[in-house]
Amino acid sequence: MPLPDKKCKTCGQMFTPIRKTATYCTDKCRYHAHLANKKRITIPRDLRWTILRRDGFMCRYCGAKPAERELRVDHIISVKDGGDLTNTKNLITACDPCNSGKGERSLDPDEIPSLDIDIADE
Repeated sequence: MPLPDKKCKTCGQMFTPIRKTATYCTDKCRYHAHLANKKRITIPRDLRWTILRRDGFMCRYCGAKPAERELRVDHIISVKDGGDLTNTKNLITACDPCNSGKGERSLDPDEIPSLDIDIADE
């Protein structure tokens, strides 16, 4: 049974939620709401684990593993630049030094490390 339409808390448009708890029509609206509240957007825990598993629990830039460095899941194209918050093709595993070196900028297509792992659309 489909959920009833809701009004987006950011832009006011009506949308059909995919979950009962959805309050924003798009990731962009969710991002702007968090900016207004000055809260950092986090990648959901289960999605972080999915990306870490997909990438073989190693940094896709330098190959570091958890025993060597702390790993993080990062956006290839930042949400600020219009990148999708939860699309698996926009997320990559990076160690802390590589992620810090990248900063908040989006990667150019030729800078994106190739994944030797088949990424299924989720």
